[in-house]
Amino acid sequence: MAYHFLYSSMARTIQVRLMKGADIDALATLDQKYWLMLSCPVQGLGDGETIGRLLDTDNDNRVRIPDVLATIDWLRPRLNGFDCLFTPTTGLSATDICTTTPEGEALAKVFQRLASEGILTAAAMDGAIATFRAQVDNGDGVVPATAAGEKWTALGEAILAVTGGAVAVDGSKGITKEILEAFLKARAAYEAWKTAAPQTTDFPDAIDPATAAAAVNAIAAKVEAFFLACDMVRYNPAAKATFEAPTDLAQLATAPICLPSAEAYTLPFERGINPTDSANMAVVAMLAKALDPDADALDSALWSRVKAAVEPFAKWAAGKPEGADVFAAMDEAMWTSTADVKAHEAFLKAIETDAAQMPLAAAFDDLRRLVILRVDFLRLLRNFVNVEDLYPPTARALFQVGTLYMDGRSCTLCFPVAQAAAAHAAAAKDSSCCLAYCTLSRPSEKKTQTICAVFTAGSAATLAVGRNGLFYDLKGVAWEATITHFVPASMGLLEAFFAPWRKMAEAFKSVITKFISSKNDVAMTAMTTKAETAATTATTGKAAPPAPAAKDPSASMASIATLGIALSFFATAVTGIVAALTNTPLWKILLAVLGCIGMISLPNVLLTWFKLRARNLASILNASGWAVNRRIGLTPPLGRYFTQETIYIGKRFVPAKLPKGSKRNKIIALLVALLVIVAAVWYFWCPTSPRQKAAAAEQARTEAKAKADAAAKAAAQKACIEAAVKATAETTPPVDASPAPTVAPPTPEVK
Repeated sequence: MAYHFLYSSMARTIQVRLMKGADIDALATLDQKYWLMLSCPVQGLGDGETIGRLLDTDNDNRVRIPDVLATIDWLRPRLNGFDCLFTPTTGLSATDICTTTPEGEALAKVFQRLASEGILTAAAMDGAIATFRAQVDNGDGVVPATAAGEKWTALGEAILAVTGGAVAVDGSKGITKEILEAFLKARAAYEAWKTAAPQTTDFPDAIDPATAAAAVNAIAAKVEAFFLACDMVRYNPAAKATFEAPTDLAQLATAPICLPSAEAYTLPFERGINPTDSANMAVVAMLAKALDPDADALDSALWSRVKAAVEPFAKWAAGKPEGADVFAAMDEAMWTSTADVKAHEAFLKAIETDAAQMPLAAAFDDLRRLVILRVDFLRLLRNFVNVEDLYPPTARALFQVGTLYMDGRSCTLCFPVAQAAAAHAAAAKDSSCCLAYCTLSRPSEKKTQTICAVFTAGSAATLAVGRNGLFYDLKGVAWEATITHFVPASMGLLEAFFAPWRKMAEAFKSVITKFISSKNDVAMTAMTTKAETAATTATTGKAAPPAPAAKDPSASMASIATLGIALSFFATAVTGIVAALTNTPLWKILLAVLGCIGMISLPNVLLTWFKLRARNLASILNASGWAVNRRIGLTPPLGRYFTQETIYIGKRFVPAKLPKGSKRNKIIALLVALLVIVAAVWYFWCPTSPRQKAAAAEQARTEAKAKADAAAKAAAQKACIEAAVKATAETTPPVDASPAPTVAPPTPEVK
């Protein structure tokens, strides 16, 4: 039946949960598509490098999924269930060891020997192993030269000198069974080689044939070159200039053995010989005189006889076996002891006694491995199968190597970098994170390393190449940190909101600076010209050359007119805005201001929001050598945890003692600001201000004009009415003035 794992989602990263021992026991059945990591470098595990070395059984500096599963299989018969891994501890207890299997029973016996009660820590285990390995019989199969007793100590040292020995667990050189067999073979080879030495009577008793052969071989090339150079000088005497004695001692070793000459076609034995070749030449001279007693120099014919004399010995010396020099230096008693069977048996017995402790040595190593896995294996799984130590950040992930303090912030998301910063940044470009590559140094120890610090909160505007900080590694050691490569990126919406305004301010500042600088340069140039002219006049007594004729003022007048029109338009616009603001309700003004701010900042905020959602730590880990199977997201709350800024809320402040004059300057600045505010309020809102008076006068004029217009309109209407009445009266006939007859009203009918 398939095992059902539980999953969780954090920062848009879905990962397997390890909540009990059964989850670890069933990891072999989990499809590798669901593992968060596929492999990782051992050096990238931070303080987990020790357990990484234990899992890296093939010594390729990589930890892969098969290594993790093999470790689980190794733990199964030795650990008393995987549930104990979820109990935090500093070591291994007796109840953690499985005693129902042969593997666990062997480890339990060693545990009782080292710590019958309590907890066995990794440090205690290392101390016990060091004590055990310091013994002669430590189970590594390597014994020292003194293992066979004082009688055969010299023989043991000779064995090590001939074979080089084997490396013991404590790092010293020793003897193994294979080393002893190699020594006996080397002895037999030397004896056969010595017997095969050629026999001759040409060599005097004072010369060893092997020594003579070595001397001839050492200077053979230079002697041949000397005879060839003599032929060249004899053919062309001008070529002698190319063969000059060196003046630098460093060139003496490669210089000719003797300067050639066209007159003497022989090589002298002593006079004019290169000092670096004089010793070998003395041996050759003795051999040459033994072959030809009348010779006082070496010619080409005698040189050929010398080479022929040493040729058999040269061939014989070329076949010299390994360790021949050691055997040659032995006296007769020592040479005889090398074939002593009792000595060989004594060393073999010591080796067998040491080999009997191999099971105990293997148990010590297995117990040390079990102690380390008991403490740190679950942590490795929580950084390999998933990243539970990163989500939520209740612990520290294995790839976090320390804390960087810089720019008023502490950054704990620091990755080791084993390559060039630019190459790492190119591989991590899809992370959408703000990356600061820092070179760490400790001048006292002459050590340097590189890290990649991921800043996830604050502002990137204050970070740049060359910024210095302080880095603390996992051991608490402080390192000087300097940014050498920087990849900027937005770290929050607040920074994105003010970014357009910051750019506008920088652009305005740049324009103003350029304008003022250009005007200043023009003024300085004119002042310098006037000063030079005055100096020239005072020195020569001549009047300065006349100033150039004035240009046609029409262009200047046109420019002035254009500037006046622009200023008038600007003043009109400002007046219109001020008038509109004066007659507009406050809420409308605030709404318009917010709308303008939103139009400028909202696009950048939305773009930054998408970038923050796209942040992916997997790209950074991939650049560091990890094989990450899926994305590792980063949310703003997590970002504020990994990079913490300085917060002064809740802090107590005390008044600072300012330098003399600082308080007065602050008071003056405060008064100036207050006067500016009062002047602005008086100008815009006080009835007695020129602006308000002008507005009141304008309003009075407007009202008077409106009244005059109304009066004129009323007079015009009255005149029109009178004219109409007059015209009507002239066109209407006269009316009879006699009274009309009176007609009684009808009497109402009574019902």
